[in-house]
Amino acid sequence: MNYFNGISMADKLLKNYNALERSVQNLTERINTLVYRASPRPLKSIDIEEMIKAGGKKDTTLNLLFEIKVLMDTREDTREELRRIDRTLEAISKAPGCEHYGPVLRSWYIDRTPKQDIAKEIGYSSRQSIYDIKNAALRQFAVELFGVKALIGM
Repeated sequence: MNYFNGISMADKLLKNYNALERSVQNLTERINTLVYRASPRPLKSIDIEEMIKAGGKKDTTLNLLFEIKVLMDTREDTREELRRIDRTLEAISKAPGCEHYGPVLRSWYIDRTPKQDIAKEIGYSSRQSIYDIKNAALRQFAVELFGVKALIGM
């Protein structure tokens, strides 16, 4: 990853923040469905003939458990990435002169606030200056998220 790829990856992560949050909900729903499907049923509800006709093509409990585990791991990885983004947005605002970085990126990418409203929120009059702040904030975000590799490449 070079510097520009780091910025591109940071931009992509922020643009997809809301989709990542929705994916956590979707993964949870899928996990709940599979857990219900894998749960024990009364013996009278098991259709032995249907099981024989399926010839082993139906999901086994082990396959369901594996799928649930993969989905749970994916959900936790997604949650951790969201937490990492949130921590980084908070951290980039702590340096002197960078107080607006986190709020600008959150408003720009996550809340999808109109640019002129963001400018008003932070006390800037020009749309261009808000673009300048966003670009500087995105560079700082990329470096803090991806480290030195965002600067010098792999």
